[in-house]
Amino acid sequence: MDIVASFNTGPADLAPGLADAAAEIAASGLLALSHRGPAVKATVAHAIAETRRVLGIPDDYAVVTQPSATASMELALRNLVTERSAHFVGGAFGKRFADSARMIGLQEHRIEHEWSRAPHVDAEIPAGTQLLSVTHNETSTGMLWPADELGRLRARLDASHPDTLLAVDATSSMGGVPIDFRIADVWFASVQKALGLPAGLALVVVSPRAVERARALGDGRRVAPWQDLPVMAEKMETGQTYDTPNILGLALLGRAMEGADGAAMAGHCCALTGLVNDAVTSGRLDADFFVEEEGWRSATVHNLVVEHPAEAIRRARKAGFVIGSGYRNLKDRCIRIATFPAHRTEHLEALLEILSG
Repeated sequence: MDIVASFNTGPADLAPGLADAAAEIAASGLLALSHRGPAVKATVAHAIAETRRVLGIPDDYAVVTQPSATASMELALRNLVTERSAHFVGGAFGKRFADSARMIGLQEHRIEHEWSRAPHVDAEIPAGTQLLSVTHNETSTGMLWPADELGRLRARLDASHPDTLLAVDATSSMGGVPIDFRIADVWFASVQKALGLPAGLALVVVSPRAVERARALGDGRRVAPWQDLPVMAEKMETGQTYDTPNILGLALLGRAMEGADGAAMAGHCCALTGLVNDAVTSGRLDADFFVEEEGWRSATVHNLVVEHPAEAIRRARKAGFVIGSGYRNLKDRCIRIATFPAHRTEHLEALLEILSG
């Protein structure tokens, strides 16, 4: 059966017009040009400039690219940490960040909490921690750090750990949730979620302080030449990536961001979230929220405990809708429904009606 809409937690529905845009870009000949030539450089510069405008990225923050969010974790670790990192871990992707640190030989400290419960924001951070990571929107659980709690963490670092950089994995929130980028030194996200693009590209937003830290660490870093953050940031100022770019992905990013409004995108996600919340709290949808504290529930990824997840997924698919299963050890307990900016209200309403039947 044809897919009406994909509410998977990524890849999911494409932003409007991108399927046609992909054909136009391919027909234009852009994909056969040198990535050091003027046409490609202009395309990359346009994509980054439009993304800055839509998301409200500060002018003094660098934006570089990676092939995935997982690669972005390693980019941050290798450039900004020589000895010790710390990680809030309350889901699969917070764990992945910490595991990445351990696997490249760093000392990693884990601030672990139950996957369904909010973390202890005031948990101890070891002295000498060079980088602290937070998963802004944990795709595996449906938990989102509230803006005020993230701000409180930043203030605490400034007061007690002024040399500790803050890195935030915003993989399934960037583009769907308002972000104050100055709260952290590194933000990164894959584009196949709230930004509504095909997989294979990630954006890394980096503060001037982080770039300077990488430069100061110099040869002490565990970094390959093509992943040298200061050089990457410098090259991007002229629309160049250090390595060969995902030019189709960047061209599509530019198309998706043209005319887009970040506040409107976040507002749409909020409205879609309201439909999910109403269906659950009214009892129309026989489900419970996996995340216990209401203020920590995501506006873009809804992890719902249901009696028969496989049957819910089957019913949705029979009607042409794709939804996500629970992540790994939650597969037999949960379904996940994304509410990204590209999702249409009428499609979500139809999906919820099917799941409530």
